Amino acid sequence: MRGDGLNMASDAPASATAEFRRYWPLVLASMAGNSLTALPFYTMGLFVEPVEAEFGWSRGFVTAGLTVYAFIGVTLAGPMGYLIGRVGPRRVGLPGTFFFCAALALLATVTGSKFNWLLMWGIVALTAVTVKPTVWTTAIVSRFEHGRGIALALSLCGAGLSTMAGPILINHMIEAYGWRAAYVGVGAIWLAVCIPLIYFFFYGAQDRRRGQPPADIEARGAGEGTNGDLPLGAMLRSRAFLKIGLTSFLLVVTTMGITVHLVPMFSASGLERARAAEIAGLMGAAAFLGRMATGSLFDRLSPTLVGTVICLLPATAFGLLLMFDGSIPFALVIAIIIGLCSGAEMEMAAYLSSRFLGRASFSTLFGVIVGLVTLGAGLGPTLTGMIYDGTGSYRIALLIALPLALISAALTLSLGKPPASRR
Repeated sequence: MRGDGLNMASDAPASATAEFRRYWPLVLASMAGNSLTALPFYTMGLFVEPVEAEFGWSRGFVTAGLTVYAFIGVTLAGPMGYLIGRVGPRRVGLPGTFFFCAALALLATVTGSKFNWLLMWGIVALTAVTVKPTVWTTAIVSRFEHGRGIALALSLCGAGLSTMAGPILINHMIEAYGWRAAYVGVGAIWLAVCIPLIYFFFYGAQDRRRGQPPADIEARGAGEGTNGDLPLGAMLRSRAFLKIGLTSFLLVVTTMGITVHLVPMFSASGLERARAAEIAGLMGAAAFLGRMATGSLFDRLSPTLVGTVICLLPATAFGLLLMFDGSIPFALVIAIIIGLCSGAEMEMAAYLSSRFLGRASFSTLFGVIVGLVTLGAGLGPTLTGMIYDGTGSYRIALLIALPLALISAALTLSLGKPPASRR
């Protein structure tokens, strides 16, 4: 069977401990790469008010930049996944990191033109497809079998680190130097941290076979996937793929729609902006814990059961937000629950994809799912902002998000057990 080129070497480690002993630098580099993914979404909430104040735009339009980001991302996700499978994740992720950080800094040049704002976000989106989770998780899946859950969790913790450090760091830069300087600072800081790690340590299984002809790479298949996976076309039409894709979309469109507006929500209820930003920053710590716990549980328990619980977390948070009274303890609980979910949702999509869809075409299939996640992440904040602009309140958005989160839980539970040949 033809595949994306993920192949476990014949001398692959026989245990999770052995895998980590050999490939821990790859996990570290993938963590750095995944920290880039979270930047546009988890920092937008801090830029909404200063950009709104300077240009007089509505919050719905300010966050429309994320919608442009999302539509470009979902359009290019599948082709980019295929490209990763052909040339290897390193050749995509390394140059992509440089151009993505440069594009973030370029947002500092935005003028008062609405077209210019959307154009700049289009540039960010074009570079972002090269640093999506597909790049980093493809390398992890190619190297890890026994400890895949925890390896994915550690890798995806990079996004949690951005969520934890980003709000506090960016809020300080905005207050001290203005929002334009903050965009430059974000690009420069993440570039300085990520490029060395990715350059020296980021190699997937395919990246170590550079001299091998692409056709031969495909012919060798994808380890476990060569024995049990269906052709790519059949996998794209499978119920498992459709359920995982729809679940991922619903989960992200709801959680991201609320997360981006969480600081304004807290501020509108009487919390000082600085305190609201600090509380929002706790989502990063919660996301870290959520990813680590999820990775461990996925390696030990039923993946559908773990995924269902993950989907129920945002439903709980949305219910609490509907009753939010402006108190700090209440805000802390809400931020922690949302953080736990945001830390686990991409891990869930990656792990379920690798177990239910196999590895033969993982980068392409997961690339499409990441595209749906990106679409949901872009639509959620914009739709939430539009609802706020039209009603002056976030209540309707919460009333819509809550049942959608419950539907995602039901879809995950209906997946059942993964096929034996892909476990």
